[in-house]
Amino acid sequence: MEVCDEIIERGLKPIWSCNTRVDLDYETMAKMKGAGCRLLVCGYESGNQEVLDKTKKGITLEQSRNFARYARDLDIKVFGCFMIGLTGDNLETINQTYEFAKEVYPDMCFFQQAVPFPGTEFYNWARDNDYLITEDYSHWLNDEGYLNCLVDYPYASHEEIEKIRDNLMSKYYFSFTYIVKTFLANLTWEEFKRNVRGGTQYISFRIKKFFHKSSEEQ
Repeated sequence: MEVCDEIIERGLKPIWSCNTRVDLDYETMAKMKGAGCRLLVCGYESGNQEVLDKTKKGITLEQSRNFARYARDLDIKVFGCFMIGLTGDNLETINQTYEFAKEVYPDMCFFQQAVPFPGTEFYNWARDNDYLITEDYSHWLNDEGYLNCLVDYPYASHEEIEKIRDNLMSKYYFSFTYIVKTFLANLTWEEFKRNVRGGTQYISFRIKKFFHKSSEEQ
C-alpha cells in the first residue's frame, strides 16, 4: 500500500479501479478509497463453499460477505464475477451462486461459464470425464469473438449452460430492485453516463446475439 500512501501524502486526486481478491481487510480498502479507488473487480466465483474448495479458490463465503460490506461502508463500487459449471457444480449450486450474488449485491455483475484452459485442473477434469465438446481451439470463439460454452455436463449441455448464464444475467440486471438501486447510487452525471453506456452495450450485445441465434435456426 506504499503507492496509496504516496498518493495521499502528495495530495493527488486520481480516480482508479483495479482487480482484487475478496480477502482484503477493511484497513487496506479504506486506504485504497482514500487514494482515489472508485471500483474493485473481484472474483466471488461461487455461492457454495464446497465448490470454492474444490476449485482451490482459497476464499470463504464469509470473506466475500465481509468484502461486500466493507465496500458498501466505504462507498467503493464492486464489479463481481461469478462462474457456473465449475468442478462440483450442479443446478442446485448454480442457483445458490445466483442467490449469493443477490446477497452480496455488487454494483455490476458478470456470470460466465467455466472455461477449460489447457493446463488447468478444470481442463484435465473435463477432458478425463469426456465432458469437453471440442479440443479444436478454432471453435472456442463464436462469430462475435466471445467464448463458446465448451463443456457438456451430466446435468446440463453446453447449450443449456449458455442459456442458464444468459438468464442469470437478465434476472440480475433487469430486476426492479436492481434498476432502482442503480439509479439511486449513480445520481452524479459521470456515474450516470458510465452506467448508461454499459447498459446500452449489454442490451446491444443481447439483441445481436438473439438475431444471430435466430438466423442459425432458420
